[in-house]
Amino acid sequence: MTGAEALPEQALTATAAITLAVVVVVVGACVIRLALEETARVRAARAVVARVARDWEGVTPVASPTSTEGPVRLQQQRVAGWSVPDGAVRVSRGTPWGNPWRAGDRVALPSHEGSVLVTPELAVDLFAAWMLERPDSLEAAVDELAGFDLVCWCPIGEPCHAEWLLEQVRLRSEVRDLTFIK
Repeated sequence: MTGAEALPEQALTATAAITLAVVVVVVGACVIRLALEETARVRAARAVVARVARDWEGVTPVASPTSTEGPVRLQQQRVAGWSVPDGAVRVSRGTPWGNPWRAGDRVALPSHEGSVLVTPELAVDLFAAWMLERPDSLEAAVDELAGFDLVCWCPIGEPCHAEWLLEQVRLRSEVRDLTFIK
């Protein structure tokens, strides 16, 4: 085979290689974009959780429902005579605002092979991502829970979806306040 006969075949191979490289880059970019959108939602939820955790680090709130600092999270008690205080709303499982993910359970996540053990932190992250994907439900929860203390079974000092809900209520309230400032 002479050099002249090999040239068109090499050109075709080079063109095919370039086309394949472009296809790989485009498909890779689409996959990366989808992954980044998904991780951005989870990252946003984790940022809120981290901010709440930092705010409450080392603090064991023993606030009353009449606290002047705004609504707080209270722990549900199994003690004779204990009931949800006035000005408080239960947000545990069995209510419209309950977290369907329970610490200690195992769940399948698209980002992992097999199942993953749900930690309290992951349960809150999953709840946050779930609520952020359902903006109408989140907005309804924020409207219905505004001004109330929230009661859940999670121990005080451990991550809890009720703290995330309280943060959402506070953030939405701040945004609403800012929209009325002229």
